[in-house]
Parts: sequence; structure tokens; C-alpha cells
Amino acid sequence: MRGIVSASFPAILMLCLGPVHAQEAVAPEGEDTAFQVNGVTVSMEEFSRKMQEEYGQTYQELLITRILVEQEAEKAGLDLAEVDQRVETEIQGYLKNPRFRGDMKALRAQLKFQGVAYEVWRHTIRTRTISQMLIDSTRVPPEEDLRTIFVGDYGKDGVKWRIRHLLSAVNLQASKLFNRDEYQAELPRIETKAFLAAEAALGRAKAGEDFISLVMSLSQDPVTATEKLEGDLGTRWQYHGGDFDETVNATPLGGIGGPVKSSRGYHVVKITGEAPADFEAEHILLGTRALAGLPPEEKSAQMDTLRQKGLSILEEAKGGKDFAELARVHSEDPRTQPRGGALGVRKMPSQFGPEFDQAITKMKEGEIRGVIESRAGLHIIKLKKKTVLPTVKHILFSTQYHVVRERRIRPLLEEQAMGKIQAALKAVEGGEDFSAVVKRDSDDPSTQKAGGEVKNYRPEQFGKEFHDAVTEMAPGDPPRVVKSRRGVHLVDLLEVRRTKFEDVRDALVDKWKQQRQVRGAEIQTFQDQLRSNAEVVIPSR
Repeated sequence: MRGIVSASFPAILMLCLGPVHAQEAVAPEGEDTAFQVNGVTVSMEEFSRKMQEEYGQTYQELLITRILVEQEAEKAGLDLAEVDQRVETEIQGYLKNPRFRGDMKALRAQLKFQGVAYEVWRHTIRTRTISQMLIDSTRVPPEEDLRTIFVGDYGKDGVKWRIRHLLSAVNLQASKLFNRDEYQAELPRIETKAFLAAEAALGRAKAGEDFISLVMSLSQDPVTATEKLEGDLGTRWQYHGGDFDETVNATPLGGIGGPVKSSRGYHVVKITGEAPADFEAEHILLGTRALAGLPPEEKSAQMDTLRQKGLSILEEAKGGKDFAELARVHSEDPRTQPRGGALGVRKMPSQFGPEFDQAITKMKEGEIRGVIESRAGLHIIKLKKKTVLPTVKHILFSTQYHVVRERRIRPLLEEQAMGKIQAALKAVEGGEDFSAVVKRDSDDPSTQKAGGEVKNYRPEQFGKEFHDAVTEMAPGDPPRVVKSRRGVHLVDLLEVRRTKFEDVRDALVDKWKQQRQVRGAEIQTFQDQLRSNAEVVIPSR
């Protein structure tokens, strides 16, 4: 018999007992009479016997579980006053339901209608609450989880900056400088300039300069010229036109090619490797999602059983047994099982995740491999065909209107913004309150009303140059003028908060527990464990 898990216990009993429609009446005469129905009398003895036969074991197990849980609470020295406070808070939460509107009588009436005594229902909540608190008292959060919470609450390395700023925005979209007609008239010169710049970059790369350094200093591709991608297009370079394709295909592995023109401008490319672009395969899937809620030991045992099954299937497949037939018999992928596990032609990366893709990358056509674990389950894979493409990094010298326009007019707009910031700085240096100047002059509506204070400032919020300035400042330093992608800022550092991880560990553990509430399955496992370890004597009747 399972233990007590859910506060929806009334609903469970309603399924067993059904709704109670009988109206209350004066009790029939006779001390031994429980009730009468259309003249038929049911004695207390018969009523008790029927209750014992039909519901006795259910209530017995509920009561055993309650006693066991309360015994554990006593051993652990659990604060029962806190338990009762939590129970009362939960009950008050039920009472807030529009169905009851705070009326305890209405709640009790609903429970009675469902055939459940209020005290039984309350004990169900109490037993679950005690179980939650006992589990919580022994749960140990992973260190990496605590570190993640720590960084979110207290900043990287426990440092947080409290700043305020005044922004003079560089609004490129609103500017009327350098319109499309001017761009079209100047396009031949723009393209010539981009081509010459690409040729110069190609010469530097072939002379031995680090290609990634050239990407970071020269490339005008805002998507790939980042510290994360370093100019990487991967295998997705086939959208730049035929000339680009020819250049890539003509450049050897490790080689550098270009300049090559596309609709975006002129590129210098480097062939960095090769990877599958698409593949055709068959697979046999042994699903593992159903194991997600199991206790760790049971889950591990089930996974071992599945792996052994997978290895057995793999051995049959490598031994020459028809793969498609094996898939039809064993695969748990409802989409591919009827067609012998055929996945068809799939693009990389696949929907199965990196482990599956890494296996495909290493396999040769015709090879059978397993057992590969992915987020979907365990796979045995037969690779029929794959298309391998070069992987490419590039440096782009853009000739696109929006990029050229920004390059052309941004210095002019920054000059205007700088003039506005210098005037604001002069006002602050002259004694005006920083917050008052912000409220009057700042172009950042999200911080203007708060006097420029940035709530929960993040190091990446305004870019590297901005944050470098913040880290160089000390509280009380004069405000500093700094540029960012958004414009020009006047920055004032108010405070630097430094927190040691060990000083707040207890608070981090509490927060981890709040974020990861004990689930019903954990409570059930806990109660089942208590029941299996308990000495319960039930006399035969």
C-alpha cells in the first residue's frame, strides 16, 4: 500500500466512495442502529464491519504511515510548531479559493460531500508537510548549483557594482544622415574600398598573422566576429552565393582564400576542418524518458538492463541480422519503427543532441554503432550515407547599406553625444546633483526616473569598454565619460559590494531548496522506505 502523498486526497477518496447525497436526519431508534434507508435498518455492528472490510486496510495504511512519519519527526527533533504553521498556511490557501471565499464551513461541507472527514484531510496535509521537511533536512545541494545561485545573487566572484549613469544616445535609426540615394551614388567607391581592405587582410593572413586576431580586429560581421564564434560559419556557409562556394571548394584544408564577393561584401576565408552537413541513417531507439521519475538506484538498475538489451541488439546487427527487421521488433521510436528505423535524410545538428551527432561525425558509411545515449534514449545506429562539408571561418568587409551607414554616421553622432555628456559633466562638477542632471538630460528611459541608478547591474550590460571603466573606478571617484554601443555615458560608481561564498552558504542552500521543492515522487519514496523498514505487527482477524 502506498503512503500519503497528495493534498488532493479528498478527490482520491471521492473516486472510491462517490458523492454523499443522503440528507441528515434524526437518528433511528436503538443504540445499535447506524441508519435506516427506506425502512431498511443498518446496525452499528454491520456498518463497522462493512467499513472495516471495504476501507479498513486503506485507512490502516494511512494511519501507519502517519505514525511512522511522526516518529521520524520526533527522532529528528523537528519543530512541530513550524509544521502546524505550514499546515495552517496551506489550509488558508485553500480557503482563498473563490469556491470557499474564506468560509471554513463551506470547506468542511465540501469535504463531507466527498465523504472525507476534515481531520483526516488535515492529517494528510500534515503528514506530507512533515515528510517534506524531513527530506529537506537531509538534502545536500550540488556545489555547482550553489555557485550558480551565488553568481546570480552576488555577482561573479562575489562582486557587485552599484552604479548610476547618464546616457546620451547615438540613435542611428532616427538619424537622417547618409540616406539610400547617397549610398547608391557612392556604392562603386565603397565596394572598391572593401575589396582593397580584404586584399590587405588576405596578405596579412598568408604572411602568418593569427587569423582569429584578424577576425576580431577587422571583421564587420556582427554575428560571427565575437569572442564566442571568432568568425566561425561552420558548415553553414552555403548561403553566400556561387562564387563563395567555388572559393571554399578550391581552398585546401588549413588554407586561406579570397577575396570573394557576396551580397554582404568581400570575404577572406579560412578552411578550418570538415564536418557532416547531413546524413541518412537507420536507428533503433530504447526509450529512457519513462525512467525520469524513478529513485536513483532503481533508475540505474533499469538503465543497466536497457544497455544490456542494446548491446545484445548491437551484436545481432553486427552479426548480419537485418537491421530494419531488428528496428521493427525492438525500436521504441513510434515515427521510425514501422519503417525499419529509417530516419531519412537529416540535417546536422540533429534533434537528438550532441552525443548522437558526435557518433555520426565519427562513423563511416555502412558502419553500425551503439549503444549511444542521447536525450531521447539509447540508440543503435546504422549510417547509410553522410555529406561532409568544409568548416569555414571568415573576415567580412561589408558593403551593406546599414553597416556602411553606421560606419559613416556613428562618429558624427558620437561627437554630438560627447558634447552633450561634456555639458552634463560640467554641470555636475559645478555642484549640480547628479540625479537631477540625469532626470533632465538622460536618454535612457529605464533609469532616468530613478536618477540614473541601474538596478541589478550586470558586467555585460553595456559592453566591455563600459565595464572596464566601472572596474577601474572606486566609490567616490569623479564621474567618468565612457562609450558603448548605445552611445556615450557619464558613469558614477556608488558602491562595490563584496560577498564571500562561505558567508552566505546557508542562505544559498535555503534558496536552492525553495527553488527545488520536494516532489510527490520523492515523498512517496521516502514514505515507502519508512514502511519497508518498519516493524508493523497486524494481528490476523
